[in-house]
Amino acid sequence: MNQPKENKLKIFFDSTIFDLQIFGGVSRYFAELIGTGLRKNLFKPLFRLTISNNEYAKASGLTSIKSNLHQVKFKGFKRLSWKLNEFINSFYTNRRLRKGDFDIYHPTYYSKKSVEYAAKYKTVLTVYDMIHEKFPDLFSDSSQVIGIKEQLIFKSSAIIAISENTKRDI
Repeated sequence: MNQPKENKLKIFFDSTIFDLQIFGGVSRYFAELIGTGLRKNLFKPLFRLTISNNEYAKASGLTSIKSNLHQVKFKGFKRLSWKLNEFINSFYTNRRLRKGDFDIYHPTYYSKKSVEYAAKYKTVLTVYDMIHEKFPDLFSDSSQVIGIKEQLIFKSSAIIAISENTKRDI
């Protein structure tokens, strides 16, 4: 007997924000979005986070290995821990992006890699705020973040603003 074909929308989420934050509103947003998609069967989230220091990913069961390496104390180890997590997680992300076996790409943060793939695939971008644009002097990486965000906004098929205020700012 043939099984019915599953027609759920396949949305690929990269691991970028989970490789950058232990806690934070952006990683919490994506942990909840991916977790809700899985629990309620609203869409098929394609996401893999092998190892992470991110507390929301660990609490939501989104990571295979619950890393506490960021708590080890010796000079340079914290940075090494984050780089190791990013290296391991980006392997899956890069392979999936090259393969392109999804309906929508949803980057979790603004990166040069996401700009490249936003031009290639149908992309949904969540814009959390325009804080770098409004207060560039407060951030050492403002010009880089602003440039990448602007490119992503123009290359994306759809944009989600997390608030009316962010929508107006955009």
